Amino acid sequence: MKNYGKLFVYIILSFFATSCASDNKPSSTALNSEYKTPKYDGTRDGFIEFSKRYKLESWPIPVVLNYFDNNRIRYAHWKPEGETLGTVVHFNGRTEFIERNIYTYKDLINSGYEVWSLDWWGQGLSGRNLNNKQKHDIDTFDKYLIDANYFIDRVIRLNEKKGKKVLLAHSMGGQIALRYLLQDNKVPFDYAVLSSPLLKIPGDSFWLRVGNEIKQFFAGDSCVLSKTSTWENEFDKRSSCDLIGASHIDETELLDADETKKYSNDFKKMAEINCLIESSINANGAEKPDLRLACPTSNWLNAAFDSTDITMESAKKLNTPTIIIRANPDNAVDPAGQDEFCELSNNCSILSVPTENNILPGHELLIEIEPIREFFFSQFNKHVEQ
Repeated sequence: MKNYGKLFVYIILSFFATSCASDNKPSSTALNSEYKTPKYDGTRDGFIEFSKRYKLESWPIPVVLNYFDNNRIRYAHWKPEGETLGTVVHFNGRTEFIERNIYTYKDLINSGYEVWSLDWWGQGLSGRNLNNKQKHDIDTFDKYLIDANYFIDRVIRLNEKKGKKVLLAHSMGGQIALRYLLQDNKVPFDYAVLSSPLLKIPGDSFWLRVGNEIKQFFAGDSCVLSKTSTWENEFDKRSSCDLIGASHIDETELLDADETKKYSNDFKKMAEINCLIESSINANGAEKPDLRLACPTSNWLNAAFDSTDITMESAKKLNTPTIIIRANPDNAVDPAGQDEFCELSNNCSILSVPTENNILPGHELLIEIEPIREFFFSQFNKHVEQ
């Protein structure tokens, strides 16, 4: 009876949270950004203009920033100067978009790699399932896998590439990366490097799954419990665009510094990311997607549960040498899932990023302070040079 009581409370709270979340009313930050912030439309020309406006000259300009599959999925491509060492395909995490990891692309290009990345369906400037563009909704991760296959096989044409072929992926992208690698008869990557991959949802349990399935049946496109459907800027006092170029950004500028540090301790990079998001709002018209993304829906959560189950069941099939570099502890994903997967696979190793100068690494290792990123890429290089 106690377990039934827990389920009943979960369902009631879920519907209460859904009814309290406004799907249409934008936050004050979003309203202000429409009028005070220059618009960023996500095109290659727009990228160049944005980087010039904010004196971000070190940002590498993509050779291509466009769409594939009837303008459904946005992607980008960079080439290094001189000889190409190989090809890195990067899979973003949930809520992310191509430009968010620009410093990673810069490092890879400077090392001689050709780089490709994309915005997943439902995020970035790719298409959406719902009229509410800030909700993250999908009914199966198989759709991500279909787009990944199309991207790698028909856009990148990986089988024609020379040199090392590396799959680099973060969080949800790590889940999709493993789904790709575990397929039969695919063009092989030589190496895979996964940053804090999603292999277990925090709090995953029988009752959470049952409660979510019931909630999904009645309102699958509603936000999961405790999440809201409106994106919030992490910077509280002024526009994040005003902070770009600052020599130092104090924690007092943040809405919730402790929450932000769970993901990244580099407030300068976070200001640039938030400025991109602010600048994208309505840049292509109110009916088009922008870079904001808020809650995952119950549909997305159920799809994530199904996909992590498939990955675990297939772990022994992993043939690509794979390293997981992670934050531990991590509130965005459950590290226990990473441990379980590597125990099942003969081609997987794990390394937790150490604390740097008493700073605990956040979930977003690729958008962290430079000492943490330097550690990450030292391990990346060791892995792909073995």
